[in-house]
Amino acid sequence: LLLLPGCDRKQEAPASFASWTESTFSRLDDESKFGQTLCLTVDPMAYFLDNLYKAKIQGFLRRWHPGAIRFETVYSKYTRDNLEEFSGVKLRGVVLELESLSDIPLLFAAEFETGAWSWEGRATRFAAPLAFGATGSKSWAFRGGKITAMEAAAQGINWILGPVTDTTSNDRSQTFNFRCYG
Repeated sequence: LLLLPGCDRKQEAPASFASWTESTFSRLDDESKFGQTLCLTVDPMAYFLDNLYKAKIQGFLRRWHPGAIRFETVYSKYTRDNLEEFSGVKLRGVVLELESLSDIPLLFAAEFETGAWSWEGRATRFAAPLAFGATGSKSWAFRGGKITAMEAAAQGINWILGPVTDTTSNDRSQTFNFRCYG
């Protein structure tokens, strides 16, 4: 189980989340309200290594104020050459840097269907969800989800895109067959 120090959030949700939400929403102009509906896809390795890419992402954040960022590694020269040295600690640094550009806490999403190991090789790697489904054990699926959530949070991810909740209704589907629970 990988445990990294948690991310320091700029703002904690106050005791009355509803009043904070209303107050925050009321001070936004229409463009910022629209921006809160956007989810920007960012390649964290490219952001970490390419200053031009970083400037474009920062410019988008300043202009549109998106409510969420989805991390996706595009298999490119960055992945090929830097996968070994890029880590959850560096991902957490990217999260903190991006969050510092936003007045409202951001959602940071990543696909961690088989564990939070995409950018952190020391994190727990699980079999595909179909393997959990094959055990017939809700407790094993719960434990896998809990470990993934803890390791994702240590990297700054607060929104996990998974599990895939589709059912295997077509046994010839090579895409969803192993990505769902059965």
